Amino acid sequence: MAIELSEKQLKNGWQVVKFGEIAKEVKSTTKDPAKDGLEFYVGLEHLDPQSLRIARKGIIAEDNPSFTRRFSAGQILFGKRRCYQKKAAVADFEGICSGDIIVMDAIPKKIIPGLLPFIIQSDAFFDWAEKTSSGSLSPRTKWKSLAEFEFPLPPIKRQKEILEVLEKLEEVEQKTKEIINSLNVLLESAIVEQFNRKNGSVFLSDLCVEKRVLIQPPFDAQKKYVGFEHLEPVDIDIQSCGNISDVVSAKLEFEEGNILYGKIRPYLRKAAIAPFDGLCSSDLIVVEAKKNVSNVVVASILTSSRFAQIAMNSAKGTKMPRADWKTLLRTKIPETFQTKSNHLESVFLSIYSQKKLLQKKVKNITNIRNYVVSGEGAANELQ
Repeated sequence: MAIELSEKQLKNGWQVVKFGEIAKEVKSTTKDPAKDGLEFYVGLEHLDPQSLRIARKGIIAEDNPSFTRRFSAGQILFGKRRCYQKKAAVADFEGICSGDIIVMDAIPKKIIPGLLPFIIQSDAFFDWAEKTSSGSLSPRTKWKSLAEFEFPLPPIKRQKEILEVLEKLEEVEQKTKEIINSLNVLLESAIVEQFNRKNGSVFLSDLCVEKRVLIQPPFDAQKKYVGFEHLEPVDIDIQSCGNISDVVSAKLEFEEGNILYGKIRPYLRKAAIAPFDGLCSSDLIVVEAKKNVSNVVVASILTSSRFAQIAMNSAKGTKMPRADWKTLLRTKIPETFQTKSNHLESVFLSIYSQKKLLQKKVKNITNIRNYVVSGEGAANELQ
């Protein structure tokens, strides 16, 4: 569908451009990162959905990744695989990145560099990226396709005004996320406090059991699908889900209230309580809390750093190590998780409820940002 500019936009010098006219793909590579003085690498797991900042990174000397794509500070790293995850961020350091990441940079004099990340983070851009992706199990888009994305762009003077608004929104968003992180620390402290208790222990198997119901295609089209990528770390809520039509192999069935736990290293702090019935990837374990034990408590244990370390030590395999669930069920944990389940549920839920409110605020900021980035919204707001 062609983009039509309003009379106001045309009068003020707006024009419809293609993304490839204002941005370029960077294809710099390195055969020896250490020799080139590079210390860090970035994989898709280091990029947080809808965040312009890179909060985590890997150390090349420790993990020895096979990546060769090089990036510099100020360039944008865009996750081209499973674009519905909305992963794109501005690097504030140099390093190497996964082949599933496209490195982008602004074209001088075409656009203010600071505005480019906000355009990439817009819903319209991600929708285009997802629309132009191909592949069933791990759909990917290409730079050639992204370069064809069309959007309204104002003249440089107006770009500066829009950027000021977007930067203020990002500042509020960042402060809100910092409070969310503080709540995560508070939750972690509450869990660690229980782990440090010495007055008796039980096995994890006393709190929960695995439900393993394999479903073969064809699948019920009404069912929702959840994969490892749909779960967020340190969060017991499912933030997104996929279409069952994308599933092509046998999967596990889960019911509302079950816990979905990600067993893949190195990112083991993923567990969420299902708000609906559906199917999930075999990269997840379907867990059911036992009678008189809160599923909130069990999920909170599984997302804790203490349990993640235990799970990591149990992991087996070379290319993609996975936690051994049978071993984990034999893990000893403080009996207070069982005997004081209701009390702990109340404490944990109070923290989660505050997180939800703040996460809603972040979502609202994202909606406002999309409105400002869109041509008509920016034209109306900045007159």
